[in-house]
Amino acid sequence: MKETGQPETFTTITTSKAENLEEAKILWKFTLDRKKRPNWDEAPCPICSPVSPKYLSGFLVWFPKENCIRAIGKECGRTLDKNWHREVRAFKIREEDEARRQYILQKLHTVPQLISEFETELATAKRQHSVWRDLKDRCPAIVQHLRDNMGEDLRVSRRSRNKTLSSSNGTSNYYETRIGKAQGYAAVRRDFPNVREIKSSIEHLEAISHGSNSHEISVRLQVMSKKEQRAIEKVIKLSETKLDRVKQRRHDFLSFFSDANIETINRWATDQNTSMYFTMKLNKNRKCLEVSCQEFSLETIRLRTII
Repeated sequence: MKETGQPETFTTITTSKAENLEEAKILWKFTLDRKKRPNWDEAPCPICSPVSPKYLSGFLVWFPKENCIRAIGKECGRTLDKNWHREVRAFKIREEDEARRQYILQKLHTVPQLISEFETELATAKRQHSVWRDLKDRCPAIVQHLRDNMGEDLRVSRRSRNKTLSSSNGTSNYYETRIGKAQGYAAVRRDFPNVREIKSSIEHLEAISHGSNSHEISVRLQVMSKKEQRAIEKVIKLSETKLDRVKQRRHDFLSFFSDANIETINRWATDQNTSMYFTMKLNKNRKCLEVSCQEFSLETIRLRTII
């Protein structure tokens, strides 16, 4: 039907007029390509329009009492049976159930690999958490300043040499200047939920793991309840989303300690109009971050575990 767009020409599809829809079951839904239709017309419907154009979107329907299949318009069934919407709804549920089974069949054997990836990310997250905790403990004011002021762009307020500038709140003698684009700001501005989130994901995945043997999973799937299938589908989909988010956070964190980002932060933190003066320096030989400000001469944050 996809190739020809003409269901009425198939010998296995009955075109005789249907008198009722008693016990009829929808097998498949389809949409015909008008370009493949004779004269670009619509297909005739054996329910309400057997010999004239009627529809492009339709259903293949099994009529058990007549032992035949008909292709009917998507909206045509209700003209013959006011309760036809019940079968349409039942078909939608069958479609969802089958899609869920296929999804589980394709994904369940990958759960052990997902667990392994989460375990790798967990070890990395713990190291990152340790480094950030060290930075918070040694330089709390700087970390708070970064959290309060660091965004996608790093900006400073400068006093205007010109006449007073107008603003939505009245007038101002100051304007903002962009120093540069920051990296890793998303990681800096939140605590590290990664460790807790990863542990939770591993626990949920271990609860639904059935190994990596596709055949055994297929057999197991046959006896799973719908409730169990829905739970497994939800866990896998959420886990894949969380894994992507965890990897992004790892990238955000590492990008904060990149050469280019530390240079940008220094230009922002040492600007004459900055609200808090400090400097950061990456010492790659010692694999550490050296931080200094007016409150202390030098603090060394070891980065050996993440570099």
